[in-house]
Amino acid sequence: MQSYMNFAAAPPGEDRTETLILLLDNSGSMESEDWPPSRLAGAIKASEALVDLKVRQYPHDRVGVVAFCGSAQTVHWPTGARTGAKDLKRSLSRLEADSATNITAGLETASQMLVGETNQSSNKGRLVGWLAELLFEPPPVERPADKLSAGRIVLLTDGEHNTGRSPKAAAGRLKAAGVTIDCIGIGGSPDEVDEKLLKAIASVGPNGQPRYAFIADKQDLIRKFQQLGNRLRPA
Repeated sequence: MQSYMNFAAAPPGEDRTETLILLLDNSGSMESEDWPPSRLAGAIKASEALVDLKVRQYPHDRVGVVAFCGSAQTVHWPTGARTGAKDLKRSLSRLEADSATNITAGLETASQMLVGETNQSSNKGRLVGWLAELLFEPPPVERPADKLSAGRIVLLTDGEHNTGRSPKAAAGRLKAAGVTIDCIGIGGSPDEVDEKLLKAIASVGPNGQPRYAFIADKQDLIRKFQQLGNRLRPA
């Protein structure tokens, strides 16, 4: 049974472009072979399908890739779908699984790409940033000068956040800046992911529900990513 919802997509003729960051879990569990040859391979295949849809329907949109395990890795900075498709797919093909799951690091690295926010999880001021966030209200994130590009994040994980600070604050700042976050849980069972946390990270859809779905099948994931490749209708 397909467990995902349909979200409205903007028609191809919309003038406003979109910058979409694929935020992919590459923790050790993504090597699980229940999605032959692996969950990570399934995520890569679905990401390639999203890029292909962008090339066909929204060639001027930009796509970037971030991978997260114990830390975050910039796999590819946002690039035009039509001109950068080959490089994006080449970068995706090089992803390898590692240890732990730090969603916060992934969100903060994606934030650098979308809104220019400092990645606190990877700099020397990490402890100072953590204390400041604990004691004070964090400053709002500002969108870059290019207001004609909408910001999107598609976050995929097959497990639970298990290292680093809670990702809720980082997600909250991104959403306050106008970035839309879709969360996708994958694997054999919803029990394998922290659905409560992923729903809290996700933006709220037009139906009032979190933009979250759990998907247990590789082909369903490909179809979901193709769907998410469409632009959102303006509110």
